[in-house]
Amino acid sequence: MKKAYLLDLKNDHFEKVANFIYPFYEENPLDFLFIAPSGFYAKQVAEKIALKTNKTINRNAFMVIN
Repeated sequence: MKKAYLLDLKNDHFEKVANFIYPFYEENPLDFLFIAPSGFYAKQVAEKIALKTNKTINRNAFMVIN
């Protein structure tokens, strides 16, 4: 199932996004896909997820729309 959520842009935006998608990523990291509007955005969210898991993450799960 595909889902779309909208969050306000504030100082803690990347943390909020990471907190929201973390359970979906943990459920099945190899079947997870996060599509970001820019490389910077994808990197920020991926780094927040990596800090939460304390292990190597599937970087292919964080992609950019070009």
